[in-house]
Amino acid sequence: RERQERRKARRNRARAPEVDDDDDQGAPSPRLVEEQAEQERKLKAQKAEMMKLQESIALERQRLEKVSSQRSQLEAETAGLQEGRNAAEQELEEVKRRAEVAKRRAEFKLRKAQREADEMRTNGSAAQK
Repeated sequence: RERQERRKARRNRARAPEVDDDDDQGAPSPRLVEEQAEQERKLKAQKAEMMKLQESIALERQRLEKVSSQRSQLEAETAGLQEGRNAAEQELEEVKRRAEVAKRRAEFKLRKAQREADEMRTNGSAAQK
């Protein structure tokens, strides 16, 4: 019977190595404590890395917002410049049109004056004869 109990105790120890047999209260073995400490260190390192990544993400978001704002401002300025350019082109076309009209009027007046001068010469020559 004692042999059976010893075998049973050995099997139990093999199944649950994290329990220290010397302690009646079932305290965790030093290996288990060490593994838990290592896991806690890893968890802390992961949390620190996560915090760094969150800070990096926040900085990238701020930079993105700034760039987006600058882009919007440049687009607005470009739109304003384009509107100004379009207005200037329209004004230039209007000035060209007015200049063409003034040129035609001047040519018409010149031809009229030339005809009148020719008529006066013709009338003056006829009067001299």
